[in-house]
Amino acid sequence: MPNGPIPVVRVKLGVQFTTIAPAGFAILGALHTAARMLLCDLTITSACDGAHSGPDDPHHRGEAYDVRTRGLAPVVQDALLATVIALLREPGEPPAARAGAIPRSLETARFFAFIEDAGTDNEHLHVQRRRGTVYP
Repeated sequence: MPNGPIPVVRVKLGVQFTTIAPAGFAILGALHTAARMLLCDLTITSACDGAHSGPDDPHHRGEAYDVRTRGLAPVVQDALLATVIALLREPGEPPAARAGAIPRSLETARFFAFIEDAGTDNEHLHVQRRRGTVYP
């Protein structure tokens, strides 16, 4: 039996999961696996709650989550971004690509992730189903 703490995904007090779409379950699974692979706890800071970009925002549909990165070294943040997006790739899909001009971002055919508000108190990993796509 292994010794030591088990890396887990935690949830900030007040975060609401009123809806979890299939893409949301895929993201949650990737976050869980990434925590175990990177040997660090992750904290979801926003799900269906919070002020986002309107009623059609993917957070409100259960297709986007924010994860605290403040306090993690930039190399760990980048490893988290790369690991989560790699876990969201479809079998046979080419490696993730940078999402246009957005720094510290990666995307697959159906998912998009980036380090949002880097260097601020609101710094976090944002992961969502890409606009204009359907999952599954």
